[in-house]
Amino acid sequence: MKKILCVLPLFWLLGGCGNTNDNHANANHANHETANTDGQQDKLTEVKVAFIASETGNEPLNFRDERGDLQGFEYDVLQEIAKRSHHHFVYSYQPRQNLFESLADNKFDMIVGSIAITDDRRKQYAMSNPYLEVYPVTIISKDKDIKTLHQLKDKHVAIKDSSMDTLYDIVTQKKQEEELNDVQYMRSDWLAVQSVLSNKAEAAISDSSVIPYYVEKYSEKKSPLYFAIDYDYPQELYGFVLNKSDSQLLEEVNASLADMKADGTYQSIYKKWF
Repeated sequence: MKKILCVLPLFWLLGGCGNTNDNHANANHANHETANTDGQQDKLTEVKVAFIASETGNEPLNFRDERGDLQGFEYDVLQEIAKRSHHHFVYSYQPRQNLFESLADNKFDMIVGSIAITDDRRKQYAMSNPYLEVYPVTIISKDKDIKTLHQLKDKHVAIKDSSMDTLYDIVTQKKQEEELNDVQYMRSDWLAVQSVLSNKAEAAISDSSVIPYYVEKYSEKKSPLYFAIDYDYPQELYGFVLNKSDSQLLEEVNASLADMKADGTYQSIYKKWF
């Protein structure tokens, strides 16, 4: 899958320097644990990681495969961080509602799931250095001429119902300005994309880590799909969210990310999924 590589910044490749109450995705499966090379896992410090739940998963960032095993770009990055920092990461999917309050109450040590680094969030929480840079407005459609959000004014559009996402705020503003007239809110990005595949929506919108993945996976010669990034909306950075009191864990996460980019491991994981 190569299409997205041309639109993401070069430094990611070279390294260095959207209210889901989802019972289905509540992790009733066995938690996945980081392998310990010396076989003494009981000596590792446990870190509880909460993925933000989505009814149909969050491909290609984090999801469970048909066997129930965790997969995805975020998961692979976290596994590598755990190995390098000598931690034992325990994963679960949790509903978005009250998740940040649960972090503050120390029920979890880290929250993960396409969370943009913002000044407001940094005031309340510790945020890691960025692990992914994306464009927030990326459109999928069967119409190759659709390139911008402006062109969707009178079209039926589907997006994920997630008030945390930058896209949600953008769409809300466009609706208030009557520049988007027909928006349907879905429980996941996949369901939004599925509405395009089934011709129930003329376009779906998510970020540039998601849409090209689905285009590559579901576009067919007889029924091609197209994606376009609206460059009027600047890139944003995704980070892991921790409590401000967890300064040591934050330092270890950031050090592991830097080492991964320096030795090429990050780039290998990136190419695997994008």
